[in-house]
Amino acid sequence: DLDALTCSKTLHTLNLSTNKISQLNTEALKNFSKLRFLNLFNNTLNSLDFAPLTDCESLNRLVLAKNRFRKIDLEPIQNLPYLLLLDLSDNLLEELNLTMSNPLLHSLILDNNRLSVLDVDKCSLPMLSLLMVAENMLSSLDFVMLHRVFPNLTKIFAWGNQLTTVTLPNGWGFLSELQCNSNRICELTIHGEYPSLVELEFAYNDIQTVDLGKLQALALRKINLSFNPLVSII
Repeated sequence: DLDALTCSKTLHTLNLSTNKISQLNTEALKNFSKLRFLNLFNNTLNSLDFAPLTDCESLNRLVLAKNRFRKIDLEPIQNLPYLLLLDLSDNLLEELNLTMSNPLLHSLILDNNRLSVLDVDKCSLPMLSLLMVAENMLSSLDFVMLHRVFPNLTKIFAWGNQLTTVTLPNGWGFLSELQCNSNRICELTIHGEYPSLVELEFAYNDIQTVDLGKLQALALRKINLSFNPLVSII
């Protein structure tokens, strides 16, 4: 019974990972004002009332990976002003309401779900630097929109999806790493200035032609185009 805990004013880490929790009364967490890390990794949760968590004003890491969520509304999470990391990987997510505005969130982890669409146009995460959407069912990613909504995004991990094209906006100053291995990409064209770009990963696709002739990336160290039917590179 979390309500009975006398340490509710001092507890900063609550690790409930790798149990068999199928329900969690988040109302019982309302008095945990100093809680910074809530770890619910590897349980059997399929729903969670996020609203009471907004009273945990110090919460900065929320791990819900490896549960049974199919649908999540993240709008209440925008009332967690200090949230830095949100991990929803290894669930069964088919829908995700990303109507959220968190001023400090820097890591959003959505790997290994069943997402076919990533709708971020109602999302405001100005400090997001890491976006992980690998091993989903995405057929497209609007990189222009990602750049607009997440201006400080540095790393995108999108391998293991069904992407057919990649179009990057010119002048993505902070982008350092883009991993799109194991998709269905047929053609790769990247032009413009990417002063922070270090790594491009496009192995195991269907790429036949590559045009990097106008790419300006002085920090670039690695390009991986292995296991493609590549016939031309410019």
